[in-house]
Amino acid sequence: MIKLKILHLALSLRLGGAERLLTDLLPLFKEKGIDSDLLLLVQTGSSFEKELAEQGVNIYHTGVNNEYSPFQIKNLAGFLKKRGVNYDLVHAHLFPAQYFLIFSRWLGTPILPLITTEHNTYNRRRDKAYLRWLERYVYRQYSRIICISDPARANFLRWLPELESKTLIIPNGIDLKRFKMAEPYPLKSISNKLDPKNKIILMVASMSKQKDQATLIKAASLLPDHYHVLLVGDGEQKSYLLKQVESLRLSDRIHFLGFRDDVERLIKSSDLFVLSSHWEGFGLVAVEAMAGGLPVIASDVSGLSEVVSGAGLLFEPGNENQLAEKIEQILSSENLYDQLKNKGLQKATEYSLSETANRYMKIYEDILDTG
Repeated sequence: MIKLKILHLALSLRLGGAERLLTDLLPLFKEKGIDSDLLLLVQTGSSFEKELAEQGVNIYHTGVNNEYSPFQIKNLAGFLKKRGVNYDLVHAHLFPAQYFLIFSRWLGTPILPLITTEHNTYNRRRDKAYLRWLERYVYRQYSRIICISDPARANFLRWLPELESKTLIIPNGIDLKRFKMAEPYPLKSISNKLDPKNKIILMVASMSKQKDQATLIKAASLLPDHYHVLLVGDGEQKSYLLKQVESLRLSDRIHFLGFRDDVERLIKSSDLFVLSSHWEGFGLVAVEAMAGGLPVIASDVSGLSEVVSGAGLLFEPGNENQLAEKIEQILSSENLYDQLKNKGLQKATEYSLSETANRYMKIYEDILDTG
């Protein structure tokens, strides 16, 4: 295998499936002989950043606090002019990093091979037909466009069908051992409002327009008082969700835990996992929950449904009544609970992080071999 050095470019390392994947993949690449640096548009000081730094991954920042600022392009170009010669290839993740990398070329950056990963089945840019020409221009500059699922690729090609020859699928993977071996917390250490008699429902997701914690909160209002919900994550929707919890008088049963770097232990401390979303590319955290031995209920949306189907239960997006029924169905039936737990554990084995890394490495080598 040839020795490679890759620069990964991402928006940030806030909580999310793409961010978790990067945090897991880059040290593994290093073990497998590929040196990887990470350049972030926005520095958050998150646990993911600390985790990567502790494992010897170099993390750089553009020095611009606003992720959408045009100064990102200028600073990104400056970084690449200074350090680009050190890299064999640049791998971009998430909007707007995918755009800014291409625009930085207008400022005379070194011409390096570029690839990007599509981490979602949908983005709001595709609702605006006048943006198609810009999307076409941006994505044409990439040697490969990696989609994390069949639906992610299908939806991308419905938008830009002329790029079919450049697109391929590499499913996300997780460190299965980390979730299998995690230790649960005493419930009181999570919140003094919890005790062993409670049923604990966990959701891990950014509080963004993509996710739908609101439906889970409404479902909780239909469930018995000993059912509690742990919400891990943060984002622009948090204030709205807090108001919703207050209006439904659920403050004692809905627990906002913020960003956490111990999701595997929270999984082991919970009884059930719910991922309520408006759209998804993959739903990596659902696989993590399965690997940790939790039954999973998820929105029946493209990308996520393919991961959960056959191993968990699906509900109509936004339907709190159906979600509440399925939560109670699982938590009131020991047989169904064990059946879904075992199916989930088996399904999780299909998503090995090592296999994901190997497939990316093959793409890197193929691009560099063919120029």
